[in-house]
Amino acid sequence: MNDAILLAARIAATGEVDRESAAWLADGIRRWWRLGDEAARLPAYLGLPATRGRAARGVRDYWLRAAAEELLPEDRAAHLRQAVMVFLRHRWHLWKGFAVPPAGSSALDECLFYAAQSGAEMRLSRRQYCNIVGGK
Repeated sequence: MNDAILLAARIAATGEVDRESAAWLADGIRRWWRLGDEAARLPAYLGLPATRGRAARGVRDYWLRAAAEELLPEDRAAHLRQAVMVFLRHRWHLWKGFAVPPAGSSALDECLFYAAQSGAEMRLSRRQYCNIVGGK
């Protein structure tokens, strides 16, 4: 996930614009204004994906890669896929209304929470998980 998605997600979640976010917004708007492009192209100048779906997949993949780092290196994609299925079956239906994972959650569950919260599809093929974790 690129920094632009992280900054946009942080602004969307908190409603606040910190110094880093303000600098990012100002830089993107300045570049867009200088070139006199259409308003619809502003997300491109901010480094954001063209659609909300692409942004959601970027957030999901970022958190799934972080989750994979919590697993043993052997066959990470398969273990990640299994961990996601268990999480979706046993935790997500209880946690999906929360803004943050419950206190005391494992690092793996925290990553899976944020991946699921992205809104992108989580039930993926083994090949898709391999692609996300870099073939590991």
